[in-house]
Amino acid sequence: MNLELEKVWPFLNEAVSDIVRDQLQPVLEQYKMGVLADMEVQSTSFGIEPPQISGVKMEGMGEDEASIEADLNWRTEKERIVIKVKTIGPDFKVKVKNITVSATAKIVFKPLLDRMPCFGAVLISFVGIPSIDFDLKIADGDANALPGVDKMIDNSIRAAIEDMLVWPSRIVCPVLPGDYSFLELKPVGVLDVSLIRAEGVMNTDILGKSDCFVILYIRKKPERIKRSTTKKNSLHPVWNEGFKIEVDDPKYQKLTVQLMDEESVTSAEYIGQATIPLSDLVPHEPKEVWLDMMESTNLQFKRPRAQLQLVILYEPFDTPFSDTEVQKSAVSSQGDNMKGK
Repeated sequence: MNLELEKVWPFLNEAVSDIVRDQLQPVLEQYKMGVLADMEVQSTSFGIEPPQISGVKMEGMGEDEASIEADLNWRTEKERIVIKVKTIGPDFKVKVKNITVSATAKIVFKPLLDRMPCFGAVLISFVGIPSIDFDLKIADGDANALPGVDKMIDNSIRAAIEDMLVWPSRIVCPVLPGDYSFLELKPVGVLDVSLIRAEGVMNTDILGKSDCFVILYIRKKPERIKRSTTKKNSLHPVWNEGFKIEVDDPKYQKLTVQLMDEESVTSAEYIGQATIPLSDLVPHEPKEVWLDMMESTNLQFKRPRAQLQLVILYEPFDTPFSDTEVQKSAVSSQGDNMKGK
């Protein structure tokens, strides 16, 4: 597979670089932090060396798709992404170089068709958060005028990549002519979350008691993160507040709940968190849960720092037609139009 990838990489590099640039721009815009007023992706290129693939396994075969998973390792030393950054102070360019990626890639061929190459598009994603390392080179400006701006840029890039490429998010690469908008990640339902109360909150304040609030999200996009009100000076806070959070893929996504202690208007101390796989929920059936808020998901043997009571209800959107038939029809009709030209 690596030999075949090496042959087609010059063509894939150009196509995927264009797609990544177009898709990274709006996602990066959503994740700009602090003093970053604007971030414009000026160029992307993945170089002449293709990723190395190993451990390929067939993940599944359905009526309308086939998917594989593979270990992916990729390294490049040159500058591959150039971003123009505007701040409340000086503007400058940032060059992303020495990129190293280690991940499990998920590749989906969809929709399956009865003509060569037997699929209309390829979906590329990562299973879990990838290991990504890179260096930032500041050019055409003085980043030292704004201490910490390089860290903000680094965090913004990492958050954008995670949101754009970790399944169920994906990059859609068309192979045959057609309308593939149906393959883009879109909301399929709403999670109705009732935040009731917390018990046994660990006190993080030396004087007084914690000022608790809760953060809830499925995708960590700024506009999708929900925040409760702050309950002052209480280790047994009661909220009785409701939130609606969009769901894109209930099979793979999870709800993350974080309990925080407000220190000031702009700062807070982390107490603990828990996650709930949406696959555990039955549509249209409310589920009451008590969550153990742990300091880390890797420390399950330790005592919880609090317990949080929620009532959760997943409401999928109605789908009045067969997606598969509509998808194949859109691609096939586009292909027929191309033949007639």
